[in-house]
Amino acid sequence: MGRFDFIRKRFTRTTFGNVGNRFGTFDFNSKSPYGNETTWLTLYQKEPFIRGAIDAIVNAVIGEWTLESVSEKESPSEKKLIENIKADLTNPRMRTEAKLRTMAYKLIIDTVLYIETSRVDMDFYVLDSEDCTLRWDDNNKYIIGVDWKKHDDPSMTPPEELRGKEYAFASLFDPDTNLFKASPLETLIDIGNIFYHSRKYNLDIFEKGGVPSSMITVPESTTTEQIKRLERLIRRSKSGSNIIAKGDVKIQQLAGFTKDMEYDILVEHGIQSVMTLLNITPIMMNFIRGSGSGGGGESSKQEMNAFAIGVHAKQRTINSIMTQIIHNLYSKSDEEEGINRRVGRPKSDVYNIRFKLRKWVDSRQQAAIHKIYLDTKVLTRNEVREDLGRELHEDADEFLSGGAGAMGNIGAPNVSGQDRTNEPNQNPDDRNRPSDIQDAEKQ
Repeated sequence: MGRFDFIRKRFTRTTFGNVGNRFGTFDFNSKSPYGNETTWLTLYQKEPFIRGAIDAIVNAVIGEWTLESVSEKESPSEKKLIENIKADLTNPRMRTEAKLRTMAYKLIIDTVLYIETSRVDMDFYVLDSEDCTLRWDDNNKYIIGVDWKKHDDPSMTPPEELRGKEYAFASLFDPDTNLFKASPLETLIDIGNIFYHSRKYNLDIFEKGGVPSSMITVPESTTTEQIKRLERLIRRSKSGSNIIAKGDVKIQQLAGFTKDMEYDILVEHGIQSVMTLLNITPIMMNFIRGSGSGGGGESSKQEMNAFAIGVHAKQRTINSIMTQIIHNLYSKSDEEEGINRRVGRPKSDVYNIRFKLRKWVDSRQQAAIHKIYLDTKVLTRNEVREDLGRELHEDADEFLSGGAGAMGNIGAPNVSGQDRTNEPNQNPDDRNRPSDIQDAEKQ
């Protein structure tokens, strides 16, 4: 296939969104808008709390990245190959940043990633999971490829097979198990429906000017025209206005206002469910909790650590599939290598290269840890700069002399070694003032 034919093929297989009707665990007849796996993406698009949580995870997952060699000592050929691959991946035409973010979103929403790797134009493409099916060997023991078929293109039959180095695959769960494609958004369907119905209820109240739902009883002798006239008067009336009707009219209130439903408690319950399932902290959700649940000090650090654990798991999965993509694009073909891919791999420099996203850490905690390592002479300044992705300095390879030691800022809410009550010439009004660290944590 020539380059022009390949480009034309790409244009004819562009995905425009969710297509087709699929059955899922929560597939049932209901007036609720969210029902099965075709609505997982809709949950992200329509529900602000869910979208905000997923955006926070993706922003933490996708950051700076680098390429490393697993060799004990990087050879000159490996170093040159890494430079060439970095030049390709950072080319704006490659759109690597956008593809990495797309992969992170799909990993959270679908828990599975299908990638087409093309050696024709040395590029890779993120595929929709709705269009892909894993192809197993005759004995259903291992994966041998991916079947790719567009649901909105009936002319593409049979599905196209992606085999060998034409595809890369990764998932949060082993495809051999029943956890495969078990998305957290499936668990959030009920929460999404609660958000939708409670929001719609309150919107209806505001659209009707605050008039609650009521049952109006009129005498049996009332004509149809009189009933319609009364209905028009009620629809045109606003909250606080009076309705005057001639005859025996009874109005019985059936539903109340937002306050009667404790709307804020309901929404807080939904937000808490979203944060629990997606390992999001109140800080990352910009969610101010009640005074009893706290928000600073050690509890805040523990929450950020839990968030980091979830982010690191997704970063490892993306590191794995990006490494597969690099191997597929820059290695020789299986025919050229002359080996069975199930038995072994050739000793090629490209197979020693690994893609690595910089691990997400809370910047405040990272600064405190680096200070401890510098003060206790575990790391030099250049080693800290290297950890942060900064350029090295010629005079920063020596350990710091002196230093604050363990008495320095270790990131605790009450800074060790800084007892403010015994400081000389201190204003008595300042002795109980929170430390700078505590002020920063509150902010």
